[in-house]
Amino acid sequence: MSAVIDLKSEAQFAELISKIPYVIVQAYAPWCPPCRTISPVYDKYSDTYSQPEKCLFTRLNIDDCDELASELGIRSMPAFYFLRNGDKVGNIVGADQSALKELVQAFSNEAQKTQGDVEGQNDQKTLNDHS
Repeated sequence: MSAVIDLKSEAQFAELISKIPYVIVQAYAPWCPPCRTISPVYDKYSDTYSQPEKCLFTRLNIDDCDELASELGIRSMPAFYFLRNGDKVGNIVGADQSALKELVQAFSNEAQKTQGDVEGQNDQKTLNDHS
């Protein structure tokens, strides 16, 4: 069973990023073949690396929530956005499984290590972009 949360509205997204310090967003469309290919991989990573109250995996159907897609600046799919305390710190555009695994592991490890840290202590660190 996947730990991925489907984003349905901007309000839901705003609430999640205000409560969860590390959020990953997969932007997709059901008609996009590369999105369908990478989604099971993303689901597997969410099962492995998701951390309750700490690191959350989400999915955004751009056809259902076009305002949020526009707010995030989504131009190609699939795309993955890595947010720390609401700020984008990394992204991947395309169905690159190795790049996705690399960033998911780094992001999850950072979330795990910062459990006892002061909020915002690592704000200057940015993950590599793979766009």
